[in-house]
Amino acid sequence: MTKGFAIETFQDVAPYLRANKRMYHEHQLTKSQPKAAAEALGWHKAYIPEVILHKFMKEFQAMRKDPFPPRLSDKDFKEFLAKKLRDPDWRYLRVDGRKY
Repeated sequence: MTKGFAIETFQDVAPYLRANKRMYHEHQLTKSQPKAAAEALGWHKAYIPEVILHKFMKEFQAMRKDPFPPRLSDKDFKEFLAKKLRDPDWRYLRVDGRKY
């Protein structure tokens, strides 16, 4: 018999996804506002539940073959997240009402 342990992370994301859907349809930004202005003003783009963010961090870490998880302020990780949020599979995390 092998001794060991496992760590499992779980989270009920349903309340977060309902909030995302509501915020998405509230259209914080209008289509006429330029993307640069929205970024400069710090508009909310996405709301990512912790369990999904953890998954993205592990994926990025494995992709980079880095022994340490990425920092949220890491430019490359931010670009990775932006790409994820443009992916139709993860679009439901967006709350800014934009389709890019």
